[in-house]
Amino acid sequence: GWVRVIVPVGRGALPSVDPESVNHQAVWVPEDAVTLEPETNRVEVSVSNRRLTLFNGDDEVASFPVGVGVVGVTDTPLGLCSVIARVVIQTGAESLLTSCQSERLDGFAGADWATVAVHEGSGFSLSQGGAVSNGCVRVPPVKFETYLEDLNIGTPVLFVP
Repeated sequence: GWVRVIVPVGRGALPSVDPESVNHQAVWVPEDAVTLEPETNRVEVSVSNRRLTLFNGDDEVASFPVGVGVVGVTDTPLGLCSVIARVVIQTGAESLLTSCQSERLDGFAGADWATVAVHEGSGFSLSQGGAVSNGCVRVPPVKFETYLEDLNIGTPVLFVP
């Protein structure tokens, strides 16, 4: 009668205090308190290969180079998250916010949090990707509009090494 759910917003600790406890916070809730809906789409980001792959079920829909966090400085965190919001960020770019938080930055852009977003961006090689961001995943605008813009809230996002 219980379901374990990823906490959609928040973090277990500040990165400056305990970076390993920032992400992957989960709680148990009564099964009748949630509505479970299947989601066939999922996003996988290979941080070392700087590549985003979109799946629908077991089928690969698209795969392309992206920008990720700077290794050792503003690394993109690893692990399972989900899309929690669709917004336009301060640069004017379309963005999907994930439930992951930066494990390097206590805050970003004047906020006291630093969520990891998948957003339109530049500043990297469109053919190879790059380690260029503050931890977010930068996607070429045409790829974002074509493949990611309409993903559902709750879509799983897995960041792998």
